[in-house]
Amino acid sequence: MVRGIAAKRLSRSIVTGATTSSLRSRPAARTKAARSRCPAPNRKDTCTGRITAWFHCLRDPNAPYCGPGFKLDFPQSAGNCAACHLPAAAEAAPYDTDPNMVTGVGRESVACDFCHKVWSVMLDPSTGSPYPNTPGVLSFELRRPPAAQQFFAGPYDDVAPGDDTYVPLQNQSQICAPCHFGQFWGVQIYNSFGEWLASPYSDPVKGQTCQDCHMPHRGATLPARADKGGLTRDPKAVFSHLMPGATDQSLLQSAAGLAIEASQSGPLIHVMVTVSNDKASHHIPTDHPRAIYC
Repeated sequence: MVRGIAAKRLSRSIVTGATTSSLRSRPAARTKAARSRCPAPNRKDTCTGRITAWFHCLRDPNAPYCGPGFKLDFPQSAGNCAACHLPAAAEAAPYDTDPNMVTGVGRESVACDFCHKVWSVMLDPSTGSPYPNTPGVLSFELRRPPAAQQFFAGPYDDVAPGDDTYVPLQNQSQICAPCHFGQFWGVQIYNSFGEWLASPYSDPVKGQTCQDCHMPHRGATLPARADKGGLTRDPKAVFSHLMPGATDQSLLQSAAGLAIEASQSGPLIHVMVTVSNDKASHHIPTDHPRAIYC
């Protein structure tokens, strides 16, 4: 909520966003003096400006440290970023896959063939979430067919076992958990799956899944081309794969409410802006530690 803002002043506020403490401590090798030499943001005192400066440092590895960035702090380690961001490439080496060095189909990020090879997800039965320090492929059980054969894990329970196989997980939010829950050495970095799990939306009868919002039904009746074996189905059983997210205006408008009140006091106009999380099952924003910089 932004209160009493003069008309000429621009302010931004994040409402209901999750915060983390992981980025508040910096490696000893990075000194406060080095951080103070960080290039000035393009827009002073705004979230956008700070992040602009951060990305400047990421583009130039020789620039002084001025924000989060794994390779800035650990230049000799590949880390585990690829375990979620390039899972097909990282399947066999989740801690030794440098995203900058991946080539070929592994660069396709979370491609169709990856999600449709997921057989199960390893979750902690006491919490319902993945175990700590096991992001992405470290929590997925994947199935791979023998040479010259195909395997496709899908959401339809009327297919005969064979190349296409029904896997209930494909219709459940839990398939999203490994890449949308991250706890490392006791510090929660991102947690949209956990936020959903703790919300009324996780109710198995009255709730909604991640797929309901991020893979919405759009009236299609064919999950695959008819000439490739696709069968006509109820539109409510066919999920879009457009995956709208934080940059999708329609999704944001359906998830958050915006109310603006203005009043004039002499030459000033005071504006109160209220952003409310009306329909999202997780915080807004969520799943990105850089939100703490806003």
